Amino acid sequence: MSSPESAIRHLEQIQRLAVSLSRHGIHILEHQYHAHAFGSFTLVLGKPKHRVRFDWDAKELILNVSVADCPSSGVPPRWQPMDNLRLSPRTERDPFDEIHRRALREFRVHTGASGNGS
Repeated sequence: MSSPESAIRHLEQIQRLAVSLSRHGIHILEHQYHAHAFGSFTLVLGKPKHRVRFDWDAKELILNVSVADCPSSGVPPRWQPMDNLRLSPRTERDPFDEIHRRALREFRVHTGASGNGS
């Protein structure tokens, strides 16, 4: 798949994730996409006082998860590593299901379904 097609697919997945999580008051606060690094990306999700950062290493298939409490918007988050997950090749191009599941768990959202609608 070419870089433009990969970037478009990535942005579509980000949009689906944003819509699904916003129903629970969880929002995308930061996003970086690296097309020339195999489609790796960083995504920060959060609520006013709590954030979760996902760093996806698309070459190694590793999803690093960190959390931070943010008592004030003027204070930079102090990230605490939580997990380094090696995802199966099946999820190589789509770590979004795991991100969605982890976000719901971290923000203690209870739903009947945990998929992100993709």
